[in-house]
Amino acid sequence: MKANRTMIDAVATAISMETNMAKPRSFRVADASAGNAAPAARPSRRLPRAAGLGPGLHAGTIELRSGRSFQVRTAAGALVTATLDDEVDPALAEDCLCSGRRVVLADGESGPVILGALQTSAPVVKDPDGCVTIQGRELRLRADKQVVIDAGPVSLRLHESGAVRVEGEKMVIDMPALLRILSASVELP
Repeated sequence: MKANRTMIDAVATAISMETNMAKPRSFRVADASAGNAAPAARPSRRLPRAAGLGPGLHAGTIELRSGRSFQVRTAAGALVTATLDDEVDPALAEDCLCSGRRVVLADGESGPVILGALQTSAPVVKDPDGCVTIQGRELRLRADKQVVIDAGPVSLRLHESGAVRVEGEKMVIDMPALLRILSASVELP
């Protein structure tokens, strides 16, 4: 009977030790002015998180992508986990993440949702005559396979192999100064 009692005491002591170790411990710092001990304030390393955004639209910047969700810093400084709206192209969100472009957020059924990107420059638009003008210091088009420019029956094709093909009914080359053709061979029919 004495052996059973010793075993029960040992188990009770082990459970008591586990319970004490699982309890959070607060460290106390002596307050010199009052002579009382006060809990030590730990610096918070966690960034503020917002459970919901509140009514309306909110601006934010995507800081991190994790699977299908994004960590977004709101304009107010809160960090929220948001998902993409069904209508938003994931490539747009990836571009906003890489470039630091602002996104527009709102509360959805399952938390914050990214509704799109905030446009901060003029879009490319057609004028009333149907003309689209793109103007800049330099215009660069890039494609993995080929670039094709069509205008009626005329086309310009730039292929990945290095071939350039111009097709049309007539071709006029109007150079007031110099026309230089550098090639290993030139064929004229």
